[in-house]
Amino acid sequence: MKVLGIHIDPCHIGGHTRLFLMLMDVFKSMGHKVEIVCRESEDSVAEIQSLVLDPQTARPLLVPAQLKIKLDLGSHTIPQIKDYQPIRHLTPLDFTAESIPVCHYGDRFPTPWPEKVVQKMREADYVLTDTEMYVRIEEDIDIAEKHIQYVHFPTATTMPVYKKEPLIWSNSSFTSSWIRIRWGYNNPDYTKVGKKYVTVEIPNQIFNPEIVYPPMYVKDYENSRGFSDRPFGVVMFARLGEDKFTVANVINKHFKLLSLGAQRPVEPFKEAMSEKSLGAVQVDLNLPRKKTFKPYNPKGNLHKNIKFKDITNLLSQAKVYVHGKGFGTTEEGEPSEPEHFGISICEAMAAGCPAIVPRTGGCWTDISMYGKYCLGYSTLEELLANVKVLVNDKKQWTKWHELGLERVQAFDAEKLKPRIKGLLG
Repeated sequence: MKVLGIHIDPCHIGGHTRLFLMLMDVFKSMGHKVEIVCRESEDSVAEIQSLVLDPQTARPLLVPAQLKIKLDLGSHTIPQIKDYQPIRHLTPLDFTAESIPVCHYGDRFPTPWPEKVVQKMREADYVLTDTEMYVRIEEDIDIAEKHIQYVHFPTATTMPVYKKEPLIWSNSSFTSSWIRIRWGYNNPDYTKVGKKYVTVEIPNQIFNPEIVYPPMYVKDYENSRGFSDRPFGVVMFARLGEDKFTVANVINKHFKLLSLGAQRPVEPFKEAMSEKSLGAVQVDLNLPRKKTFKPYNPKGNLHKNIKFKDITNLLSQAKVYVHGKGFGTTEEGEPSEPEHFGISICEAMAAGCPAIVPRTGGCWTDISMYGKYCLGYSTLEELLANVKVLVNDKKQWTKWHELGLERVQAFDAEKLKPRIKGLLG
């Protein structure tokens, strides 16, 4: 079969990109013909008709304007992709750069999908997109029956393209519950108002999306380091954002902390509007404004944007893995939202680190299995107490070390292949 993957930037270092590439890698290892279409340029420019108010009459007007999106592409190059991603089968020849649209304005793409990409979609047996680095397929490109929409977490303002597409895959049972809420109960297309009752009829694929865990090659993380061979007490591994490292500073005060993560130099999206003969008319783009980017550097021995071989080596040097997302708040007082899944937790467990995770999100429901395979915490005091036990008590460390190694087998690519094969038919 032919599987076409569409992704804005496969050279971005992050969990969502890693998952997308690993799925495509698994497809190829199963004997399918794969191709990944990505952006070829940082800029996307479109001529649009923008709705404004006439300053004289206060009536709505459509005026011509130019909309420009700048996407910061890549943390590395396509030829370097195997250095940074844990893939085995994909090669640079599997990637094609095209001017796929990234600018969604007024509930549509002002820039069209290139015809040759549309043709690739029609010729493919399956088309995979994901909702984290979201590339939205236009509704009039009717590929609903073969569009695999992989959901990291559902965006409430962006409903499924075709409303009843059969192939919605979710990364966890936690995410699936939010798909039911945001794409199901909150979707007006599924609500019927009668004389006496309001009926909500949610399609089964949205009410019960297929759970396909993020695949990994567990053997790539294996090492021989035991309890006494790990110089660091704790490792934290995540995108370098404050919401991911809410507990880092406290941990660093009490234990030797190793911090790993990806950090990009600027915000991924920037947009600008060029007025054309508008005079005093103010254009309301109704788009998110560019945010001031402030690099975040957590405490601890910090390593940024490192290659995959260095990740596996460093993970094996710590006794314990701690996940921060889903607990506490940032310096600005923003709560750290629950983790949808947490693939870095699995990577650390595969490298032999017992994991401690917040009692929330997919890391607690799907990885830890409510405390069966990872220790949990609800307070800083409980977190520090758990870390203290694991870094000092070899017997307890060995128990949770072995439980972690047992659990990650469920996410190994070889274990997931039969599931994927059954879903593709």
